[in-house]
Amino acid sequence: MTVTTELSNWDCSECNRTLNHGEFRFTCTVCDDYDLCETCVGTLNPPHPHKLIRELAYRHEDIIIAYTSATMASNIEIATEMYRDRYCLGVRDVDETNPVLYADTYSWLTYETIGTRSKNFGNGLRNIIQPRDYLGICAKNRPEWVITDFACIFQSIISVPIYTLFNDRELTHVINNTKLSALVCDKTVLLRLIRLYAECPSLRHIICMDPIPETILGMEKNELCIHYMNDIETCGSNQRYDFVNIAPNECFTIIYTSGSSGIPKGAMISERTFRAEFSEWCVPYPYDLINFSYEPLAWASDRDSLIRTFLLGGRTGFSTGDVSLLMEELALVRPNSFLGTPAIWNKIYAEFKAALSLTTVHLPPEAIEAEEYRLLQHFSRLIPTRCKFITIGGAKISPVVLDFVKGCFARCKIRESYGITECGGITSNNVLDDTLQFRLISVPEMGYTIDDEPYSRGELLIKTEHMFSGYLNNPEETQAALTEDGFFHTGDIVELRSGSKRQIYIDIIDRKKNFFKLSQGQYVSPEFLQNIYIQSPFVEQIYIHGDLVADSVGCVVVPNREFTQAFVLKHNLENFDMNNPDQKFYEAVLQNLRLIAKKESLRQHEIPSRLVIDFEPFTAENGLLTCTMKPCRYKLAAYYGDRLKQSMSIKQRLKLIIETTTEQSLSMDDENNSFIPTGGDSLTTVRLSRKIENDLGISIPINILLKSDMTLEQLADMIEDPSKISSMSHSIVPQLLNDSQVNLDIKVGKYKNTAVSRSMVFVTGTTGFVGAFLLAELLSTSRIECKFVCLVRCTSSTNALDRIRQTMLFYKIWKEDFQERILPLQGDLAKKCFGLDDKTYESLANQIDIIFHCGAEVNFILPYGKLYDSNVGGTREIIQLATYKSICIPIHYISTISVLSGGVYKEVSIDEISPTNLDNGYAQSKWVAEKLMTRASCLGLPVTIYRLGSICASGETGACNQNDLHTLLVSTIMKTNCYPTTITNAHLQGLPVDFTVRSIVYLSTMQPDVYGKIYHVLNPNNSILFADIINCMCRCAIPLESVSLEKWHNKLMTLNDRDTLIGSIGEFLHENSFEETNRISAEQYCTSISSWNLPSFNNMYLMKWLSFISDNIVHQKCTNNNI
Repeated sequence: MTVTTELSNWDCSECNRTLNHGEFRFTCTVCDDYDLCETCVGTLNPPHPHKLIRELAYRHEDIIIAYTSATMASNIEIATEMYRDRYCLGVRDVDETNPVLYADTYSWLTYETIGTRSKNFGNGLRNIIQPRDYLGICAKNRPEWVITDFACIFQSIISVPIYTLFNDRELTHVINNTKLSALVCDKTVLLRLIRLYAECPSLRHIICMDPIPETILGMEKNELCIHYMNDIETCGSNQRYDFVNIAPNECFTIIYTSGSSGIPKGAMISERTFRAEFSEWCVPYPYDLINFSYEPLAWASDRDSLIRTFLLGGRTGFSTGDVSLLMEELALVRPNSFLGTPAIWNKIYAEFKAALSLTTVHLPPEAIEAEEYRLLQHFSRLIPTRCKFITIGGAKISPVVLDFVKGCFARCKIRESYGITECGGITSNNVLDDTLQFRLISVPEMGYTIDDEPYSRGELLIKTEHMFSGYLNNPEETQAALTEDGFFHTGDIVELRSGSKRQIYIDIIDRKKNFFKLSQGQYVSPEFLQNIYIQSPFVEQIYIHGDLVADSVGCVVVPNREFTQAFVLKHNLENFDMNNPDQKFYEAVLQNLRLIAKKESLRQHEIPSRLVIDFEPFTAENGLLTCTMKPCRYKLAAYYGDRLKQSMSIKQRLKLIIETTTEQSLSMDDENNSFIPTGGDSLTTVRLSRKIENDLGISIPINILLKSDMTLEQLADMIEDPSKISSMSHSIVPQLLNDSQVNLDIKVGKYKNTAVSRSMVFVTGTTGFVGAFLLAELLSTSRIECKFVCLVRCTSSTNALDRIRQTMLFYKIWKEDFQERILPLQGDLAKKCFGLDDKTYESLANQIDIIFHCGAEVNFILPYGKLYDSNVGGTREIIQLATYKSICIPIHYISTISVLSGGVYKEVSIDEISPTNLDNGYAQSKWVAEKLMTRASCLGLPVTIYRLGSICASGETGACNQNDLHTLLVSTIMKTNCYPTTITNAHLQGLPVDFTVRSIVYLSTMQPDVYGKIYHVLNPNNSILFADIINCMCRCAIPLESVSLEKWHNKLMTLNDRDTLIGSIGEFLHENSFEETNRISAEQYCTSISSWNLPSFNNMYLMKWLSFISDNIVHQKCTNNNI
């Protein structure tokens, strides 16, 4: 540029002189709006502390004409004239001393040069191609790409941009689909085209942007001619063709889709549609407008961005195409804005979280936040200070990554852009463009409908001013893409929301074309899961895979190398092989993904059960990413499909089943590792047993699964050789008989008379369902002076009272004046003397007048050995306490009808009941415990036994046991809005809990008449059909559908698997748990309370029960812990 006397738009920040047009200015790469003239750069002392880059100062051009009706060709010509001496396109310089490296500078071509070369090249092309013919452009981003594009515009040649990373099949398809006769390329594509020439019968001319070696010129075949671009430009400089006009509706360019789901399709874009992308024409910007081009120009958005910058007088710097240099080149070009696909931000986020994990691993919690802030500041420097706008587009970004981008680059305005090649821009920051038309259609197979509440959901159909004209030579795809009234099927599932100012917001929640179905009928959105699992510090890239024969997803993880290296060093994994990673690393990655799944409340089938680790990244070069940096799913599936299907060993498969069912991590190395489920509900092992049978075909008895010494290795051996199962099974009856005859070592003297006065009552089990109501009844009916010592297993005495209070609050029975009369005692039934010190135990034995022993571990799954300490040992300790002093303490013992077996229905002594047919550990432990109580009673200890049947909700409040099977069933029906038809004829039998405890307290006052007696606490004549319960739910406006048991079971699988109680209901239905039981006699109980009216299940009772479940269980997260 020649320096003139005209003043530019820039002043020197030191001497304040206005620079002349064409003069060099030296701009700071860090400070905003800081420029020096050439004189001040040399004389400033001290020098400016930051790096300065030499750039041009130029004037503000006047707009010389209005261009609203101009064509693309005329506007490009006017821009080249208006900004003729401005920098236009720049490429990075090669290091002069080492040509394989790049220098830290860019060389720039002016607008005048680009305009002249474009016209010359267009003129030269007329010798080999005619207007309205197709011309392919297949090259990396560079000035010659733009020159070719402009030449086509000037001569009305239809340009066909082609991704350089299309494979041979895709490249030949594009050439043959458009019947290209001429194609412009760079030297990297030239040899491929020559090799593929025989498959492309229409191709006659290849024009290379780079000098052509003589060896290649000799490869010309038959009618194929190879030209050097400069030669055509030179030829064109001696010719003059007028611009060729084009009608607005005529085809202007063909843009091919990325091919992420198959063969690319060529979208035909008219001149009017292409021109509509540019709202401003030749209007100079008041500041230096700079664009950075790194995404393929064959991608519509980057091409549009470059042309928009060109028309506004800005300049574009090209990336070299080396991804490893991207951030370096971004800092050199320093654009005003930056458009990045999610792949870019995922990469930055992966580096950040890996760095954060490594730097904070040994930091105290209070220092982590400061370190995170420091790292954010460090990473924020990746985007140059001149960049004020960040646009995210090309695909949906993970919410986690988006939050990171907003936090890290807070000085920039962040914009999410959503557009489609076929239709142009659709939303900005999720707000629909108010110029387009849209509608939603339901996609019932994925569970999305326009009638969904609170927001309509479905596939988005749109019609815009930027609509394509169809797919070239592909009427089938065109017809499938467009409705009869011209709306385009985006394939995106959205949620429609209304905002302020009558704006319409959409949230893309799924992708119709990418979802797949698993073997159990669940639909999975891989993009949704990939955006969640990207949080893992192990994950650099991830691909979620699934198919119709799998019951859960698999995944491929490309690990973050820095985090991997740190893991290897920390765990001393010597000779770590990236091609065959250590099993510990494999397990660590899988476990981390499961932790994220649990945190994000993912369902079981959404948690990877098969994992492939590959340190080779997904790239466009290896075909696993499209040129738009999206995962190329069909290629990924083909590449990794066999590895994901490879069968694991029985031990590995078993380990995976146990971990996913119990949510516990197991080590493959420790063959003696026990896997008894802990922390779960009492149904976990049923699920585990059924899962093993379903997946491995072997039925393992529950008592074997829960043997205390059972290991992964032993279980794998049994599955491989089922004959070993019988050797592990043996009758437990001899042990029960032996335990029931243990020496009690007690002396029984006189007992306290508590019929008149009770000053101190000892109660166990008060944080359980029956125990809480029993305590409330005792508090309400006893003298105000009476105190109640409540044994609670917990960490502190304060916590003990809190647990009692929280339990009773949940059941709606807490009163504030209870607190003064409750003496919480921290202890454990399973421990000797309840774990109390001698002084406390002595004081307890001296003061207690009566004992209500309700505490037990109620678990119908755990084996006898796991329940022995609490249920049998705890009962022995109660007997020891009652006989500790010479004057013994009466016991009212809460047992269960589960101890009955072998056709025994009457209220007879436990001595008349054989344990042979007791089929679960709970019944067995309570049988032994009752035997001990009966023996103590025979020795003279006053004992009353209450065998409880099914205890139901309170008749007063409807409060019920949230872990009761019937409660779980009803709450699950409410959540799923359907019920299995098979349960409608089943009966619910039970006694309300408030009536139950009232009768027990009443009977306890009738001493000594009750001592030595056994009561079956139940109402044998009170039952209700489940059909009546269903009808009552319908009257409560709960929409319900009757379905088959199999369909209902499948419905449960779609619920959140963290709700393990709900997830296990189906297992009990499979076990026929709702078959009506034989009628058990309660004659003695009913006679003792004959003056009372036994309650019945009526509509009022059902309404209270259902309301409590709805309000406190279904719609409120409960944290009550029952003992």
